[in-house]
Amino acid sequence: MTTNTIVHTQQRWEYMSISRKTDTYLAQELNTFGQDGWDLVTVSYARGEKEEMFWTAFLKRPAVGHAANWAQRLTH
Repeated sequence: MTTNTIVHTQQRWEYMSISRKTDTYLAQELNTFGQDGWDLVTVSYARGEKEEMFWTAFLKRPAVGHAANWAQRLTH
């Protein structure tokens, strides 16, 4: 008789933030990161320590290998 194991895994994420002084330069970089699987979560526009304004983007993408490694540990 064959035994089946069902493993439910939770999606794991990795995060990154980038800051740039212009929205145009930020948008160019976001397009590049998007090609690598990064998803934009939010953007803020704020004043820095030296009173300069800058854009900060927060990104996430699925963590590669974490869910697979976790499932492997459960079945061994």
